[in-house]
Amino acid sequence: MRLKEYLKDLLIPDKQLNEEDLFEMSNLTKDETGLELTVWVSVKQHSSGPRVKVNFDSSLTFDKGNNFSVSISNEPFVVAGGTEKEIKKRIGAKKLDDVYDWVAQNSEVLLKYCNDEISTKKMTDEIKELK
Repeated sequence: MRLKEYLKDLLIPDKQLNEEDLFEMSNLTKDETGLELTVWVSVKQHSSGPRVKVNFDSSLTFDKGNNFSVSISNEPFVVAGGTEKEIKKRIGAKKLDDVYDWVAQNSEVLLKYCNDEISTKKMTDEIKELK
């Protein structure tokens, strides 16, 4: 049985799943990133471009309502989860600027991971803490 069918039948029978509902995510904590917030990285998750999801806190639990998304590039920006102004109000301008700096600093390895070019282990080995 395919994973999609299994999940649909057993876990959420009343919800129609699509391919974007099923993707691998790896969480990165302060130990790996130097950030006060947990970062989630996934492989080929969005047709709208590579991004990381960032919890509004350091929780290791992923909650759709407790995160925002930032583009993976040399000049990252908020792409989902609220406006930049709303996110700064919730977590503070310094924390959001730190997320931007960390993503820019690690954009090459994050893009390789998102494009399924490297393994999770290689990604975590190559990720650098915020400078």
